[in-house]
Amino acid sequence: MAASTAFAQSEQTTPPPATPAAVAPTATKPAQATKWIVDDPTPRDRPQRIDVVASVFPVGATPYASLGGMFVIPVVPEGFIPNVNDTFHLEFGAYFDHHSYSNLGIDYTWVQIAPVGGVRWDINLTDKWTVFALAKFGASIPVNKNEEAKNVSLFVVDTGIGALWHISSMGSLRLQSSAHALLAVGWSFRL
Repeated sequence: MAASTAFAQSEQTTPPPATPAAVAPTATKPAQATKWIVDDPTPRDRPQRIDVVASVFPVGATPYASLGGMFVIPVVPEGFIPNVNDTFHLEFGAYFDHHSYSNLGIDYTWVQIAPVGGVRWDINLTDKWTVFALAKFGASIPVNKNEEAKNVSLFVVDTGIGALWHISSMGSLRLQSSAHALLAVGWSFRL
């Protein structure tokens, strides 16, 4: 019994195992949070712009390549919605398109100019990103076409959505998907 009491006492008096030395926290830079400005309607500089977009769609019923240029004028720089950082623009210019298709082994091609004009509504999410919706209308005028090619003098409706990535003070990358071009990529130049 004395042996078990001695064992019990030695068990109780044994200090706990030593813990490793505390490691000093490393000095890390806190992650930069994205600063959302969508709810900050503070007046900002909204310059006029010239936007250039291009797209290629090599598959489908009528494969095409398109190059467009737009002049963008902010007409309501502070937007329509209170407490939202939005901007309303007039946007007009033209698309230059090359279309081609085959029917019964015969190739048809044509080039057209599509002058368009309309509106673009921007919602400024952050200092780097803006999303937009657009609606433009115009006409499609053939410049050169095969006689057998379908009639391309049509009324044009170009509606869609897109985004601007503000890369530098000189301009922004423009991405858009619209009725005119499924996916267009371009550059927005500040004036």
